Amino acid sequence: MRISKNYTMEEFAVSKDFPNLVEPVPEVYQQNVIDLVTNLLQPVNDATGWKNLITSGYRPNKLNKAVGGSLTSDHRFGRASDNNFYKEENGKIVYISSYDVANTVLKLKLKFDQMILYPDFVHLSYRKNKNRNQVLYSKNYKGKRI
Repeated sequence: MRISKNYTMEEFAVSKDFPNLVEPVPEVYQQNVIDLVTNLLQPVNDATGWKNLITSGYRPNKLNKAVGGSLTSDHRFGRASDNNFYKEENGKIVYISSYDVANTVLKLKLKFDQMILYPDFVHLSYRKNKNRNQVLYSKNYKGKRI
């Protein structure tokens, strides 16, 4: 199911580490994914021209447990994704740094619940009614900080 110019619902039923535990996004959580895309992810693509490889989206309970996710993780409800934004230059894929993604989200004044910078991806979550705009860093993130 196409959500926007750059995203489909199927892209959120993914796990790079545990593909055997992936399940389609349940209908009850599909609006959360649509809200995440519409209000956060697609605006980043539109403003920058970047593409996005989602490595973790919706996580059913077994998958969330396997990756060590919190019981309250927004991934469990389709409100979060782990994102690898990239662009193509001279036929090569160039990944955008977590710092540059975070800086772009902030410059665009997009609402988000949590933005967690990791060395090789950015976790972005969006809640329809209560976004805290928290910028956090994983314990192994060593890059520039906002």
